[in-house]
Amino acid sequence: MNRDLNRSGEAEPADGSPPAFNGAELAFTDARLMHSLALDRLRNGDIRDAAEKAWCAHKRAADGLILARTGEAPRKSPETTRDLRRLGMDDEEVRALVTRYSHAQGVLHGECFYLGLCEPVDDTLRLIRETVDYIDDAERLAAVQHRIHRIGLGGGRAGPSAAPPAVLGGPADRRATRPIRGGAV
Repeated sequence: MNRDLNRSGEAEPADGSPPAFNGAELAFTDARLMHSLALDRLRNGDIRDAAEKAWCAHKRAADGLILARTGEAPRKSPETTRDLRRLGMDDEEVRALVTRYSHAQGVLHGECFYLGLCEPVDDTLRLIRETVDYIDDAERLAAVQHRIHRIGLGGGRAGPSAAPPAVLGGPADRRATRPIRGGAV
């Protein structure tokens, strides 16, 4: 199989999709697996573990959207939160996901899993079950970006635009947020 290499030295996918979208697909698959495991934990009566797995599914879906839009995968939860918020600044539909993501993080991850405060239980159960809707919405928004890229409207590179890396959470942004060592700020 003779395929062109991109700037990163990776083989371009045979279907013409940007490499980042293929990585995003893996994140969405992982999100669906985590949601399935959350539902299994619910059937076994473990709401706390179900809440944590549902939170993980939210995070992986957000990672998939970010990867599809920027070409970079967040490494840690704070990066996911930051990058998702940045994407939401210019996209109303993503902005709605940011709100849902933050709510899931607070209720499922923070309150129910870590603190054991899962009341009201009906609301927590609803959030766990509705995780699939979050995954679907994030995946739809990633696919929209994928289609824009394939028809040539996504700028000159993979991702939403030719915006500088600092806007997309790229290397320049990481340098800008790195703590200053050995001196007064």
